[in-house]
Amino acid sequence: MKKTSVLLVDDETIVRKTVRAALLEDGIIDVDEATDGIEAVGAVRRKTYDVIICDHNMPGSMGSEVYAELRELNDTTLFVHHSWMPCPDCYHGWKEDSKFRGLQKGFNVEKYKGCFDFD
Repeated sequence: MKKTSVLLVDDETIVRKTVRAALLEDGIIDVDEATDGIEAVGAVRRKTYDVIICDHNMPGSMGSEVYAELRELNDTTLFVHHSWMPCPDCYHGWKEDSKFRGLQKGFNVEKYKGCFDFD
């Protein structure tokens, strides 16, 4: 299995912990967490990720703002927007971005596995 590095960005602790546990259980051993957009951008400046899973509604920054900033820093990272109420149209340029996935939040790892390659 290819080692996949994931940055999980969500202000809800229970969501981060649940998704992290599911990813770890499935063999993804490199999972970092950020609680908001500022932490996410800082993490991306320090480390390269294969996948960024990012919430949309967060205090201080929206997922779309994080997406725009992260695209300026690293345009090769797969960005998975996950939210209770998906809003892909909030993400400027997402339709042309082959590295963008939209996903409704849930605690079923199969949803996340469908967004990126675990092999």
